[in-house]
Amino acid sequence: MVVLLHVNMEMIMNKVYLHNISCYVDKSTTPLEYIKKELEKLSGEKFRRINRYIYLALRGVFGLKDIRNIPKDTSIYIGTQNGVIAEIATMLDQIHTDKQLPMPFTFIASSVNMASFYISSTLGINGSSYTISNDYAAFEMALDMAYRDIKRGTIQTAIVGSNEESEPVAKTNEGGVWSLISNNKNGANAQILSITRFASYDEAKNNLPSECELVPICDIGDFKDFNQCATISKISKERYIVILFQKLS
Repeated sequence: MVVLLHVNMEMIMNKVYLHNISCYVDKSTTPLEYIKKELEKLSGEKFRRINRYIYLALRGVFGLKDIRNIPKDTSIYIGTQNGVIAEIATMLDQIHTDKQLPMPFTFIASSVNMASFYISSTLGINGSSYTISNDYAAFEMALDMAYRDIKRGTIQTAIVGSNEESEPVAKTNEGGVWSLISNNKNGANAQILSITRFASYDEAKNNLPSECELVPICDIGDFKDFNQCATISKISKERYIVILFQKLS
């Protein structure tokens, strides 16, 4: 006899909770020494021989509350559009303009994954780390990946962020969004109810619950002003992503 069971996968998958979210955005004209001093004040540590991109990532992470008190197996997900663009520009100048091999430090620091290395080594964590590249919504794409990994039980806790440094010519703003999420409800501010993709902005907005407030990701804070809220972000030329949050009582 064959017995067919209908299993609701959503029922057996982990819930995902948002513990902390912080936005660190600064001007490209901000002196690196100022960022260094801010980071030293927040982290209690001094860093040597790292580039601006890594300083920006560390500064963003240490903007999160109680970031030192996280599980050792915490994973890291970083989204970025341009990565270590200034370091790569320097390396290419050394090769093509100066006709020299790049300096060892410049070559090593041109890897976008070095930011995750410094975050994990500074915090003493040993989980997996990922860098996700996207032209539109780097943070949201990284959050989507970490969210699904927690739902499936692949990981339990993740630092999720986006990090950008200014292009050498464009002089755009720098920094990004950083968050801590996990499958543990204790100490969380909200639950991430769903992350869903849509074919248009109108379709995304029309599928929001009637009581839900639409807010920019950096305005979420600690949920003092919202019970249920969502963000809508463009992730490609024709697709949008909706992240739905529910405040915990």
